[in-house]
Amino acid sequence: MQESIQALLDTFPEGIVQVQDGMVTAANTMAAHYLSQLEPGRPLPEEVVLPRGGTMGAGIFMSGASRYTYSCAGKDGKQTILFRPAPQTALTGRQLGGTLRQMRTFLGEILAEVGPATGDAKEELSADAFGKSFHRLLRLMDNLDYLYRSSAGELADPKECAAIVALGVDALAAGIGNIHGKYPADWKGLNFERLAEIQSSTNAIPLVLHGGSGIPEDQIKKAVSLGVSKINVNTECGIAFSDALKEYYAQRKEEEPKGYDPRVIMNYGMDAVYRMVCGKIQLFGSQNKA
Repeated sequence: MQESIQALLDTFPEGIVQVQDGMVTAANTMAAHYLSQLEPGRPLPEEVVLPRGGTMGAGIFMSGASRYTYSCAGKDGKQTILFRPAPQTALTGRQLGGTLRQMRTFLGEILAEVGPATGDAKEELSADAFGKSFHRLLRLMDNLDYLYRSSAGELADPKECAAIVALGVDALAAGIGNIHGKYPADWKGLNFERLAEIQSSTNAIPLVLHGGSGIPEDQIKKAVSLGVSKINVNTECGIAFSDALKEYYAQRKEEEPKGYDPRVIMNYGMDAVYRMVCGKIQLFGSQNKA
């Protein structure tokens, strides 16, 4: 039974680690690929910082020059951690909240070690306290840097893409500068050089483009010509639906016969989504294709 569970975990593209009392008890193939020190019987690496206020949470951590996002849950002293390379993209609300909580924790630990900056320190700071605080400060700076870069768009590592494809996937959602949700005004656009590198490292496996809402049409067409085979569009669907309902009530259509019927109201919004999707099908070159 245990072997079958391990075989299942080894198919995941995320690293999965089980920890008890600070010691690694199990790790899947991708966990060992990302962090070779994650071996059963060894302590959890110091850079993998877990939430201290409870057994569940999410955030980011650094290992060398690599950033990782993680989420974890646990019970009775045992924790299961899922992590993956952190994309340079807009964070989800949960990841952002976890990152900010982690930053507050680091600041609190630093103050606890070195004391407040009064300018009149009467006691000498021990080398051990300085070392711990210095390490925490570096991790804090990593978090700040990650937040600063979050509007640059996701850029996947071609080597990591190749490792995931080697597991036997049929398509790969790899970042080429795309972002979920609305794009910031200073967004740099899709990175076609990175797209070419990923295509080369994965033997041109079909690519999936998340965050398809709001990307200029010329960039969409170029991405499709270079191997993007599936594009996810959600934000624009939601905006089309929302704008249609605003128009519905602005025109006081709810006062028309049956205008109050939720089915009539919802259909008004869905018609707007339908028209938007038809335009996307034309743009993506997907018309009359299965």
